[in-house]
Amino acid sequence: MRQLAERSAVEPLKLSITEITQFGIGHARCLADLRVEQLWIWCDVTRGAMNHLLQLDGLRELDILCMSGPGKLKSFHKAAQLEVFRANHYMTESDLLQVAQCPSIRILGAQTSQVGSAGIAALLSMPNLTDLDLESTRLDDRMARKISRSTKISSLEVGGTRLTHVGLAHLAKMTQLHSLDLWALDLNATDLRMLLALPNLEYVSIGRRDTAPPLDAAAITKVLLESRSVKRVWLDGVRLEYDQRAALEAKLEFLRLTS
Repeated sequence: MRQLAERSAVEPLKLSITEITQFGIGHARCLADLRVEQLWIWCDVTRGAMNHLLQLDGLRELDILCMSGPGKLKSFHKAAQLEVFRANHYMTESDLLQVAQCPSIRILGAQTSQVGSAGIAALLSMPNLTDLDLESTRLDDRMARKISRSTKISSLEVGGTRLTHVGLAHLAKMTQLHSLDLWALDLNATDLRMLLALPNLEYVSIGRRDTAPPLDAAAITKVLLESRSVKRVWLDGVRLEYDQRAALEAKLEFLRLTS
């Protein structure tokens, strides 16, 4: 730790911590004298430990696996330089309300969080938030209507949520969107055509759960080829014919196919 402290005095550290069952207050205190710019902790992190981590000098990016244990977050307002925060497993709405007290956050990953109307309102009040990941949350059409009023959010991940064509129609009003993740949503060609008509949309992800029926590759290919703005695409579980793949590869800058 002394060696790390000496190194961080010259240049802020980028640390990745793994193979710990639970990261607690004792672990967090060990980092107190370090200047850490990017911190990844791939295990459960207690809320008490979080309150210490958020006060690290120069912390700009914090990516954790999951918050756990009792206690309450109370230090996000002290994380004056934090720009990127991801806790993509099971944040409560109370947690999200605390996260929203950090005005410097630009990128927020909140997959599987217990988001509700109050949480959405709090997140939308964040002055610098541009990238929001709400994959596999309880996001519904009413919440999507609130999100659609934002003129700042330009990257949005809503895969695996409760959105229907009504909510997607709300999102289609967000003309500033340049990135949109639609994985595991019940999409038809009309929905896709509506969303891919967004004038600044450059990236889109489309896919399905393993148990869902196959997506219509012909319809998806046709709509993507019609889009004037989309340049990068990730298709998951979409079975393209050779000609369909060739046509997309000729048009796009990037095409990723997974099954």
